[in-house]
Amino acid sequence: MKTRFEENFTHATRSYVNAHSHENVWQREQQLITSMDFARQDDIRNAIIAVPNFDLIIVDEAHKMAAYQYGGKTE
Repeated sequence: MKTRFEENFTHATRSYVNAHSHENVWQREQQLITSMDFARQDDIRNAIIAVPNFDLIIVDEAHKMAAYQYGGKTE
């Protein structure tokens, strides 16, 4: 992101979240980047949901967020 867009992002990892456990890093930082696998973990997802709003969310490979039907089951 820095090279292509001249933007600085904080990499939200488990160690970063743990280091700032007294606050919600999703509200603390202006620009964060993280993986979908990390964001979907229960505690992280709940912290993200607790943020009242975001100006912009960019999802790389957004097709992985789609719901799929297998028989009568939707995932």
